[in-house]
Amino acid sequence: MLYSRRLDELVVRLGRLSHTHEIPWTAIRRRYHAAIADRPDEEVAATFYNSAIRRLQGTVGVDESSEFLDLESPPLPADGGVRTESADGLGALAAVASRALESLGWPLASPNVDGHKVAERLTSMVRAADGGSRLEWFPAGFVRRQRAFLVGRYAAGGIRVPIVIGLGQSPEGVRVTAPSSGGTMSWSIPAPR
Repeated sequence: MLYSRRLDELVVRLGRLSHTHEIPWTAIRRRYHAAIADRPDEEVAATFYNSAIRRLQGTVGVDESSEFLDLESPPLPADGGVRTESADGLGALAAVASRALESLGWPLASPNVDGHKVAERLTSMVRAADGGSRLEWFPAGFVRRQRAFLVGRYAAGGIRVPIVIGLGQSPEGVRVTAPSSGGTMSWSIPAPR
């Protein structure tokens, strides 16, 4: 409610100003960014700015000259860093998944429980004909704003699928996330083709 009210007030004020002055949006964005750069709520402040500019300018799509965009690629390990481990059966895959989660270097709430969740989900999506499977992953987690992911690939039964496993912070540590609706884990495993 407060966000919307303040946003409406700002858009009205900027609208009035823009009728009498040419507004240098690129320079304003640079100065605004410098003002919010060290704030813990920098993302909220940037979103507020984008909302005001989009309303004021009637932007459809993206305007790179006036909006804040997050187009940076996450850093990858210097050596390419892909790790690969094979597993024979659900228990071995759960252990590999636990090691993959631990390789991120974050304090995990329950790596064995989450490793088992991951293994169950993977084997429910792609069953290995001979029981053998392989998990490949980047040991540097993919962090995008306030979210984190384990990114890799799962291979079994001659099928390889990309995986993106969502991770969330809990008081006990980092966990594989599961949204409340539907009970499925918030990660992506596309259907094999």
